[in-house]
Amino acid sequence: MKRSLVFLATACALCVAWVLCKGMQADTRTVEIEGEAIPYICQNEKVYVYLKDLLDSGFFVDAAESRTLETRSGMVSEIVLWQEDIYPKEDKKIGNIPHMQNGWKYEVYINGLQIGTYACQGELLVDAEELIGQPVSFKEDASISEKTVLYDQNGNEEVLPENLEQITKTNRNSVHGNPEAPNRFSFENCSQYLMRAEKNTAHRLGIDVLQKGDILKTKKGSFPLEEVKAGECAGVSILTMQEEYTELSSMLNELGISYSFNNGKLELRGKGNGKTINQKSTDAMGTIPQYPYRMFAMTLELSNGDKLDCLYDGEKLFAANNDLEQTDIWKEYGYVYENGNWTPLK
Repeated sequence: MKRSLVFLATACALCVAWVLCKGMQADTRTVEIEGEAIPYICQNEKVYVYLKDLLDSGFFVDAAESRTLETRSGMVSEIVLWQEDIYPKEDKKIGNIPHMQNGWKYEVYINGLQIGTYACQGELLVDAEELIGQPVSFKEDASISEKTVLYDQNGNEEVLPENLEQITKTNRNSVHGNPEAPNRFSFENCSQYLMRAEKNTAHRLGIDVLQKGDILKTKKGSFPLEEVKAGECAGVSILTMQEEYTELSSMLNELGISYSFNNGKLELRGKGNGKTINQKSTDAMGTIPQYPYRMFAMTLELSNGDKLDCLYDGEKLFAANNDLEQTDIWKEYGYVYENGNWTPLK
């Protein structure tokens, strides 16, 4: 009899534990950015996070780049958010996320690239799947799957009286520049917005923001994240590109030398084809536009230990002229570089 009572008590305890566990799982679904739980909205099994919560995770609103425009279709507010440690300027002008106004259009840029924007109860949100570049694994209960539900930091839910609405589609324009195709960089370990999922399960989404010095893996190889340049204030002017940099990728291609990145090292292959390349003159420009794509600034190390100050737009690699002239590495490939000219060794 005593043994039966012990068995019954154990079984009851297990049932209670199972019920509590199920309850905890339902109530403790969380979204985190850099380890801090944040509120979020679920609608149609998709997760949206508030734009303002990125400001507590190392981002700031760039007041110098954000602007308000009056267009034929109405007023447009461009909100530019940068990650502080990869912002390319020492001085930054910090602004605020504007209050939403009826009839206005809002465009959001994160780390130099436009992202789709959503609104609910006067607040701006972004799609978590876009931020991390992969589907989110959360699944809602069938009873609320068609409703708009707000979850606080502790997982408590509140059904909202209005639906979340998409107000700007994802065009992936760089700040005041051209659209960036999803495969332009082909990031393998993060999204185009330089974020990734540290945890992605049915009950927890942990969003990790890549930090300065973290390795970016792309179709061309890997390199440390240093700075991202885009826009009128934090971008690179065409004049700077013409006067201070050489499009190294096209030069190497003409010389028959291939290249790739390997954790910040520039690996060169081939011995050159003996072709002579002379510097091309460029016409003076009255109005100097900015480079129309995002540029990743990096320092690449050559096999002899010399370093090149470089810019990479996902397709073209540019190197500083001063660094190209100061290294003797080109002699190993049968060339001398001087004043923009590539001359084969005799």
